[in-house]
Amino acid sequence: SLSTSTSTGLSSATSSIGSLSTSTSTGISSLSTGLSSTDSSVASLSTSTSTGLSSANSSIGSLSTSTST
Repeated sequence: SLSTSTSTGLSSATSSIGSLSTSTSTGISSLSTGLSSTDSSVASLSTSTSTGLSSANSSIGSLSTSTST
């Protein structure tokens, strides 16, 4: 699973089967501000809200949380 956020200068890369990656930024929009989320795992869940919370969820695995303002 690879999660990259260029506009905030935040880069998070997790390569494990079933990982949870959460990126929170102030006033960020999915893909508009360069937030790219790519999951390559079985049964992945992707949710985006207007508050700027982008969550890529797969199966059982590690947890990675990054917050930038």
